[in-house]
Amino acid sequence: MCAQKRVRTTTVLQMEELECGAASLAMILAYYGAYIPLERLRAECGVSRDGSKASKIILAAKKFGLDGKGYRRRLSQLPQTKFPAIIFWDMNHFVVLEGLDEKKAYINDPGIGRRIIPMADFKTSYSGIVLEFTKNESFVRQGKKKTIGPMIRKRMSGMKTVLMYVLLVGLFLVIPGFVIPSFSRFFVDEIMVNQSKGLLKPLLIAMGLTMVIQGALVALQQYYLKRFHLKLALSSSAKFLDHLFKMPVDFFVQRMPGEICNRILANDTVATLISTKITGAVINLICVIFYVVIMLCYDVPLTLICIVVLLLNFLILHFTKEPLQNGTFKAQMEMGKLYGYTMNGISLIETLKASGLENDFFQSWAGQQAKVVLHNQKMARISFIVSQVPKTLTSVLSLLVLSV
Repeated sequence: MCAQKRVRTTTVLQMEELECGAASLAMILAYYGAYIPLERLRAECGVSRDGSKASKIILAAKKFGLDGKGYRRRLSQLPQTKFPAIIFWDMNHFVVLEGLDEKKAYINDPGIGRRIIPMADFKTSYSGIVLEFTKNESFVRQGKKKTIGPMIRKRMSGMKTVLMYVLLVGLFLVIPGFVIPSFSRFFVDEIMVNQSKGLLKPLLIAMGLTMVIQGALVALQQYYLKRFHLKLALSSSAKFLDHLFKMPVDFFVQRMPGEICNRILANDTVATLISTKITGAVINLICVIFYVVIMLCYDVPLTLICIVVLLLNFLILHFTKEPLQNGTFKAQMEMGKLYGYTMNGISLIETLKASGLENDFFQSWAGQQAKVVLHNQKMARISFIVSQVPKTLTSVLSLLVLSV
């Protein structure tokens, strides 16, 4: 088998198990520059309780300017495939094939995300059906790729004043950060070495004043952060409800009530993330720039070592960003489904008991609960590894500084 050049597609995760065909087509369209909402593709692909057929996926692709053809190919014939392509997986699922070589295959699974499959496992799951797509004359680039930056800016619109106060207070906190280390140096050099004990009292007064100022700035920063979080949460929830009431009836037919309720709760989670983690990261980044300037005045080689370690940390986080992002989105979907199963069971409790279907419902509910637990465990492992990277690099940095 000849090695093929791999392509990379934008991951589009399915909201429900039956949407794999529509989500796979969304990835193919995005690869060529057409970003179509999954809800629209779901309707175009004719997704029903049995999923969608390959023929309907090809017809839907044609409406957006892609000519699709279906082939039955053996594994040895796959290298001649035009990537990316949609393949039938385990006789019950559609995935996007990005490329393959002699040892492994690269797929983008709408149910999980990007995966690297050993060829032995690929042979077992590949069902022999391939859908190829090429652009025709009617193809038009449309839509935009969804990135987190514009979405955050959209949520923060109208909150520039509060955010400006938070950033200003964060910048003022840089000053105590510069002053406090100088107290230790002054104490060692002047009081302990030169025995200038008369300077001890002024030093203690200066340290006390610095601590008071720093405490006041931290309290002020927390006050504005709480205001920012409250305003962001209320605004996001109001916009979500306004958007929800404008959705067509089909939107509610395709989703469980519990899943929609879970999305409302997610607004507060997102607001907390933006007002604490992201805002704190921006403030820390600005502080780092000031610290780097000061460090360059002290020692250039040590500063360069710190910068290299910092860039290495950013590089590692960049490569782990996609699996974390996809995993978080998947965890949110699974939790939404669990809420949906729970609320659906509670609303139908009398029917379930009268029909003797309690065990069947419990099996379905427990299965979804197990999916949530397993996915959270997987995300916890990834998050733990990522969280250890800064600590490890900090230890390495300390060793490098001491060795210089």
